[in-house]
Amino acid sequence: MLTIFKSIVQRRLEYSCSLWNPTLTSHIQGLESPQRAFIRQISGCKSLSYWKHLKKLDLMSIQRRRERYIIIQVWKILKGIAPHNLQLKSYEQIRLETRCCVPKQAPTPSPSLINHLQ
Repeated sequence: MLTIFKSIVQRRLEYSCSLWNPTLTSHIQGLESPQRAFIRQISGCKSLSYWKHLKKLDLMSIQRRRERYIIIQVWKILKGIAPHNLQLKSYEQIRLETRCCVPKQAPTPSPSLINHLQ
């Protein structure tokens, strides 16, 4: 049953997670709810908390997996493995590891300022 969950449900929950990463607690809990419901169905895990269930089943939370995928994606961009148009500049120093420079963007004018100028 765990294999079915990992191969079907978990993959759909994590699809394009490095592009779409929710920050609202309600959205994060909504993404975690299928995994919570699945874990409740497994026998032998009724009395444990959600986090102890995950540890017993050797699973990570959906949020933790998304964070991991984002870190991997950023690493690929910095190493030039993944294409991007972010204008990131990275350089490596022996002692300080890899550093990344993000260019500053011009501030976007507020809609009220645009209306005032017109």
